[in-house]
Amino acid sequence: MRSSTAITKFTGTLTNREAIGKREAGVMAFAHWVLQNTAGKFLFVDLQGMKCTITERDGDGILMLFDPMSHSYTQTSCAGDHGPKGIYAFLGSHICMTVCKAMKLISLPELRTILQRNVDDHAYEDQIAQEHGLAVDEYPGDREQLQREGFLQPPTIETT
Repeated sequence: MRSSTAITKFTGTLTNREAIGKREAGVMAFAHWVLQNTAGKFLFVDLQGMKCTITERDGDGILMLFDPMSHSYTQTSCAGDHGPKGIYAFLGSHICMTVCKAMKLISLPELRTILQRNVDDHAYEDQIAQEHGLAVDEYPGDREQLQREGFLQPPTIETT
């Protein structure tokens, strides 16, 4: 039971569409939610989908998203991962609408602070790994393990 084959592109890899309707606002809030719930470490982008009816209970249809790309703070999630630059592009163009507010998502400035802390911590971990002769690609990135072994004392991060 397929109700539509029209594909709607909600976001690009580094761009967002203006959320003009409930569906667009919902997809943008989903991206915001993923970034928040991964503590600023991961973001779905290049979101596109189509309205479809899989069962009779789906009424006028559900939105099926497919073929997403992603950005991560370590720039290691996939070939199209633009790392922090990609996440900052989302944060720079996303406008929280009623769905974000209804979901009580944290503010964009708070997400920027979290992302910057992740980027700083990752750079610090890479520096520590290199200082101890660990190849970056072999380095597990396990902060707790490095702390247990005495290699890592995290920098003090001041919040304003």
